[in-house]
Amino acid sequence: EEDSRTADNSKEEDSVLPPIQYTLVLRKWYDLVPGGEFRCFVRDRRIVGISQRQHTVYYEFLVSRRDEYRAQLSDFLTEHVLHHFVDPSFVCDLYVSRTGRVWIVDFNPFCPSTEPLLFDWHELYSVPATAACDFRIVSEPTGVRTTSTVTNRLPHDMANLSNATEIGEFVRQRNEERRKREMTHS
Repeated sequence: EEDSRTADNSKEEDSVLPPIQYTLVLRKWYDLVPGGEFRCFVRDRRIVGISQRQHTVYYEFLVSRRDEYRAQLSDFLTEHVLHHFVDPSFVCDLYVSRTGRVWIVDFNPFCPSTEPLLFDWHELYSVPATAACDFRIVSEPTGVRTTSTVTNRLPHDMANLSNATEIGEFVRQRNEERRKREMTHS
């Protein structure tokens, strides 16, 4: 009897939930040089860190142009993004073209669901207000750093699961999302 009441309650809850509105976002394809991609971490409108985006690859040219890239990216963020983006804390992927032009590639939340690349989230959350922006690249071929998501090819949100309770919650949420999708399509 308890199971039927639970099922009835979930049907009632489903009827009050708004249908999921999907949006398909298409982007024009650009052939980017991977060594020109960077992830910029902004906390409270301050650039706290910049990391090369392809953190599992050594690019020799980045070592010699490190200061140039740091200045270009910091100047671009300061002039075009920091005081114009609605959220004071965010992660922004930027691309520096061969001609030196900086392009915005993507925005992500400033939180652990976003891959920190050559940083870890504890570092990013604890950067002192007076500290200069830390610019990180793989500076030698032996400095390549892998992560569990790259090694195992797991989605980032799944790789962060550390115990049975978190795994159970993850599975429950995925099942709930799938059930809602099926309900809207039937």
